Amino acid sequence: AARVSAAVARGVPEKLHLQLNRQLVGAKSVEKVLELVDERLQDFNDVNQITAMHRLATLASSPRRPAVRRDARFKRLSSRLAEMLRHSEELSPQDLSNAAWALTKLGV
Repeated sequence: AARVSAAVARGVPEKLHLQLNRQLVGAKSVEKVLELVDERLQDFNDVNQITAMHRLATLASSPRRPAVRRDARFKRLSSRLAEMLRHSEELSPQDLSNAAWALTKLGV
């Protein structure tokens, strides 16, 4: 267990995180992404959180974005993402760019 924890601390993706990312990328609707957030947020690593936010920004049409921002599942994701962005030292410039784009696109 200590070895896995060290790997996670270094940002090495586990099989679970790779599977979650595939599910997020494969989600074809805002509702599907929000369902995954609702069911699995506790299992998301940093990249999964950014991917979820990026998918929401990609899938949500302009008229739908205010409703997405009011959704409790989105608020939980946003809160956790904000906390992660404040404290993570492992994020790549690409991760930061993806998060910034998604937040801007969603009007957060």
